[in-house]
Amino acid sequence: MNKQAESLELQKVRIEQETQLEKQRLQLLKEKTKAHYTELNKENLVRKIEETRKRAAITKSEAISIESNANRSSYDEIWNSKINKALQWLKVIFFMILLFVLLCISVLSLYYLYRMATEEPIIKTVTETVTETVEKEVIPEECTQVRRNGKIYVSCDGVTVQGASTIAESGIDEVPDLIK
Repeated sequence: MNKQAESLELQKVRIEQETQLEKQRLQLLKEKTKAHYTELNKENLVRKIEETRKRAAITKSEAISIESNANRSSYDEIWNSKINKALQWLKVIFFMILLFVLLCISVLSLYYLYRMATEEPIIKTVTETVTETVEKEVIPEECTQVRRNGKIYVSCDGVTVQGASTIAESGIDEVPDLIK
């Protein structure tokens, strides 16, 4: 029985050692799991922090974009309002000039009508007859008129020159004595 008791004792020690080892293994596994869980939590926190930073950067860039668009649109509105004011002033000036021109035209037309109604007519009936005697030199048909050096000469020797403005064009070889 001793042997059996020893073997039981030995088995008991072995079982206790195995239990001890199993407890240690479980303890290590728990610690490993806790470490792994902690590591996963840290990684999750890091990932969440990165995502938050990215969202913050995106939000910041969108805010800057919206602000710059608002500034640009307000600047454009200011510029457009200045242009609109200038155009309104130009319209006012144009209409004032048009009104002034129309006023001048109407005043001048009224003055013209006044003069037509009050003054005597400018056109008068002519009752005088004018007779005047005009003396004109007439060259006889048998005479020829010739130009030479810008002067007009008349020859009455019977030689006819038909429509020539110069002696060279007339075709006359011998020029008769010309009378000045």
